[in-house]
Amino acid sequence: MWNNRHLCLPFSQSADNLIRDACLLMQESNLQVVLLSNDINLRSKAHLSRITAIDVNKLKAELELDSKNSKKEYSSKMNFELGSSHSRVPKLSEIRVGVMIPEEMSVDLPETRDQPKSRELEKPKSCGDKCAIILKDVKTSLHSTLSNILEAAFKESYDDLWIKIILHKPPWTIEQVLTCWEKHWLAVFIDKYPSDIRDLLRKIRFSLNRANTNDELKTLVSKVESLYESFNKSNYKSLVCPITSSPVQDVTESESSTCKVGPSNEATPTNAEIQNKGVVNAKEMINLVGVHITHFLAVILDACGISHQLQRLNDMQMTPKNAHSSAIQLCRVIQDLGNCIVRCLNEATITNLQELGTLLVNFWNDAKESCPSLSFTVEDLFHLFELPDERCYLELVKGELERLFFMMKNLIKL
Repeated sequence: MWNNRHLCLPFSQSADNLIRDACLLMQESNLQVVLLSNDINLRSKAHLSRITAIDVNKLKAELELDSKNSKKEYSSKMNFELGSSHSRVPKLSEIRVGVMIPEEMSVDLPETRDQPKSRELEKPKSCGDKCAIILKDVKTSLHSTLSNILEAAFKESYDDLWIKIILHKPPWTIEQVLTCWEKHWLAVFIDKYPSDIRDLLRKIRFSLNRANTNDELKTLVSKVESLYESFNKSNYKSLVCPITSSPVQDVTESESSTCKVGPSNEATPTNAEIQNKGVVNAKEMINLVGVHITHFLAVILDACGISHQLQRLNDMQMTPKNAHSSAIQLCRVIQDLGNCIVRCLNEATITNLQELGTLLVNFWNDAKESCPSLSFTVEDLFHLFELPDERCYLELVKGELERLFFMMKNLIKL
């Protein structure tokens, strides 16, 4: 199967399941439920079951925002980020036909409304030409350093065979270098660097194409310098290529303290906000598919007269004969989806992510249900698999799918 670690604990042995099922019971009683927890795994499991969940820091931040006369914005943002679970799981008939995943990785900006007049800002926030030069130098330095160490480490481990083993053959792009570090970490680097370096590389990869402001560029440079500090303590310190540009804090010193800007960003979503919405939509689509897989499994078990504690969405009925054929089909769906998520966790390539997006959309066709109105792209899926917290959530999804798969497999054998 997917791995040797099976999350198939009985109901009574899982504290997270007890909390989740208690929330579901309260939702069935038409109560509004919000789960407050700092446990990311518990919150992820709650989201998978369409339960609103939030941590303490997020709640405090939203309450502070609410206290600044932004009650309406607070409400919309909470519904947006938490999936707007309300008091119950929506029935299948309430799901509207939505937007399919586009083939390209671009995001269309929404039509803008009347724009406010230009205004004065205290400091310029966007990167200028000097910022672009520094960013280019950072990428060049990072590309050279990671390429040098990657090649040296591989030759040390595999001698002349390294060129046949490595995922991408040189010359590499910076994305290919980062992918090779991620892919071959366990085989090549795990005994050379602590796991913190791997996490730092993931953060750098995520930030690399998002350094659109001085603050973001400063953060990126700080992460790269932290990476180089660790490299300088290793046997490969001579392979580090330092950043040659001036410090980022000097970028805006020669510029005016005030500047004229165009339309206010308050009325029009920024690219970052649109990107974040796509990532949230992709996660919500995975949640909905998981909820409906659980529902169909519950229907099949009911038809076979087998007791269970799975959540149903409606009173759908099925004959025992149809239940067996449906179980076989659902088992294949769960297996395909689980295996695809594993491939994306191991290597988030465009091909793997496109396959996952296709499986998520085709699920609704196979289930003869309308696809939810949740637009996202392959790039959104990529960012979902790159964020450490989201990878933890996806590992949890994988475990839940594995548990459901074995339930289906045992049912088919009956």
